[in-house]
Amino acid sequence: MVRVPFVGLLTFLLLSTPALARNRPGAALGAPAAAPAALAVSVSETTDAVRIRVQVVGAIEPGSLDVGFEGRKAIVSARDADGRPLRAQTVQLPAAVVEDGATADSDAEDALVITLRKQRAPGPPGSQGDPGSTAR
Repeated sequence: MVRVPFVGLLTFLLLSTPALARNRPGAALGAPAAAPAALAVSVSETTDAVRIRVQVVGAIEPGSLDVGFEGRKAIVSARDADGRPLRAQTVQLPAAVVEDGATADSDAEDALVITLRKQRAPGPPGSQGDPGSTAR
């Protein structure tokens, strides 16, 4: 499995969002216990990119969010605030993606949104850039 090089940025975004800060243990003395943590993952695409949206419900352990790729699948996992592993979420990607240049941001609902460029389809045999083509 290939690990995303921007996991530190993902963790920073997750822990700096107001909704998650409110759910962290000890965020407010006397506050009711946070609901069990869970991950909700969805995928969308544009003409040139694939977006993975990760909504965290409850509190997760700082630094525990992990996004990995196996072919055209993304696997998102984390641990709850007590260090217990959450059920990993696996989603099918609609296209092959390029991890270099990926970006991460939070949306209006404090969900993490990861944007990856789609991998360019190879040209027809004999086209420029095709390593199997021969000069004529």
